[in-house]
Amino acid sequence: MSGPDERIPRPETEFSRQARFVWAGRIGGAVLRLWGRTWRIRKEEPAAVAEFVRTGQPYIHGFFHEHILSLSYAYRKRGVVVLVSQSADGEYISQVIHRLGYGTVRGSTTRGGLRALLTMAKIGAGGRALSVTPDGPRGPRREVQLGILHIASRSGQPIVPLGVAISSLRRLGGWDRFEIPLPFAKIQIVAGEPIPIAADLSPDELEKRYLALLQERFAYVEERAQRLLFGEPKSDATASDATASDATTSDSSRGRSDEATRDIGGRAE
Repeated sequence: MSGPDERIPRPETEFSRQARFVWAGRIGGAVLRLWGRTWRIRKEEPAAVAEFVRTGQPYIHGFFHEHILSLSYAYRKRGVVVLVSQSADGEYISQVIHRLGYGTVRGSTTRGGLRALLTMAKIGAGGRALSVTPDGPRGPRREVQLGILHIASRSGQPIVPLGVAISSLRRLGGWDRFEIPLPFAKIQIVAGEPIPIAADLSPDELEKRYLALLQERFAYVEERAQRLLFGEPKSDATASDATASDATTSDSSRGRSDEATRDIGGRAE
């Protein structure tokens, strides 16, 4: 039996729940903008991607779920539309990245999945650039799923895989080992060659023709980013506490533009 001073907590209303997410998003967005200004970000892009950026041609930014924080900052203010899960964590992410200039579509492979994929494909076909984490929302980590291929096949947009290496970071303990770059970290981003996907293929055809290729391309850009930053690939345990050396990074890849490696720093755009 309750005492006279004990109070039963009232259940949270939908309004208060949404207000909490909105305020958390505002604070999170402001913190990320300030935090990101301290990062030293370098990008390596093939000539084809540099031309996409110059002409405004849309493409699908594909990257593993663990890189959300660094890449959300690096590609801010471009109007990219992001596929975000319908979970509470997804709501928080949605609120934060909205304040960095992103649009969002809510859904995943498990909740609202088909509708979300079709919506993303329709938006992409209409000319908006897209962003998809091919191993999200629940993994397995760094294992490409078919969702990104469905979107590419139906939107007509090529997939550009993005790899990331970070000089100093901490990792969370979830399935993706989510990365949090520390202040003043050096971040190397590598964009791979665009991968065009044939239109309106069945799931079986997508898997047979593209899944292994896509997995290979993602592995390449991840390793390339590690080599540019550290000189050799680093394990998660090593990279989490590593500090990048001041060695000069050179780009010897064929077919890359003269400005393929660009230092964009943390300055405001």
